[in-house]
Parts: sequence; structure tokens; C-alpha cells
Amino acid sequence: MSGREVLLRAAALIERGGWIQGSFARDRDGQPCLPESEFAAQWCIAGALRAVAQDDCDAKRQAQLGLLHHIQQTLHEHDSVTRWNDAPYRTQAEAVAALRAAAEAAKEARA
Repeated sequence: MSGREVLLRAAALIERGGWIQGSFARDRDGQPCLPESEFAAQWCIAGALRAVAQDDCDAKRQAQLGLLHHIQQTLHEHDSVTRWNDAPYRTQAEAVAALRAAAEAAKEARA
């Protein structure tokens, strides 16, 4: 799996399941859980990347670096994906848009 695929799948996961702040993942009862858990129902951006990539460390690293680059260079914000995700004014729509934009930038970089 490529970093771009991880970004796109993470965006779809957050759209489908839900987006959170303050934890990598939560179950249906709102309790924190591992992002990879079968009980996970909502994810932060970093948790969604982890859930999608599973054990593919290279793809996860590519996705994280691509997203961080997008956040820093395009949005001119924050020095970490987690801090950006957890900003009090952040929305689910912004999280999904950032993942998709980083995936598009990865596609253009490969072309």
C-alpha cells in the first residue's frame, strides 16, 4: 500500500465512522481504544492513519510525512498532525479535506 492510499482510506474511514479529538480512537460508547481494534468507531487523523496502515510502517510513515508537509506548507499551521487535529476550532470536514489534499499532493509528486 502506498502513503497516498493510506491517506485516502483514512479520509474515507473518518467520513464513514466519525472523527474525534483527544484520543487516537474511541468505541461506540465513547471509550478510548486502539485504532486497530475491531471496536473502534471514531478516529483522529493519526489514529485513522494507524488503523488503515496496520503493520505497513513505510506506508504509514509516507502518509504521516505527506500530511504533515501539507499542514505546514499549505495551511501554515502546527508542527504535528496530532496538534493540528486537536485544535479547538478544527472540524471533521477540515480533517477529511486535509487528508484528501495530502493524497492529491502525493499523486502529483509521483507524476
